[in-house]
Amino acid sequence: MHHNLLRQIFAALFACLASPAFAQDSLAGSRWLTEAIADVALSESPQSRLEVLTEGRISGNSGCNAFTGAGQLRDGAVKIGMLATTRMACPPAIMDQEGKFLAALGKAVRYEATSNGRLVLRDSSGDELVRFSRL
Repeated sequence: MHHNLLRQIFAALFACLASPAFAQDSLAGSRWLTEAIADVALSESPQSRLEVLTEGRISGNSGCNAFTGAGQLRDGAVKIGMLATTRMACPPAIMDQEGKFLAALGKAVRYEATSNGRLVLRDSSGDELVRFSRL
């Protein structure tokens, strides 16, 4: 009798894990604040932000300018297309930080969401490009 109950529990568990709601590891709807770019902590303010939207879109602020465009973080993979940005000028240090941030987004191919509320974007070699904390 206990064996049948255990089988039913395991069957239900596996059915749930196989369903699309559990199989999709998407960050849609999440918002992130940049902590580090290329493993260097940000010292300049304002910090860059990333918002993962639904429908395969991302938006945010790259330090000086706002951006939006095609982008998806799902199942550990990063796919970011062309981004549209505003074109404001800021102090050189902020513009430098912004350039590094946007370049890092363009190189990202995978991500890790950690248990302590961090998001790390990595390049094809596995090197850390950008580290975020959840907003």
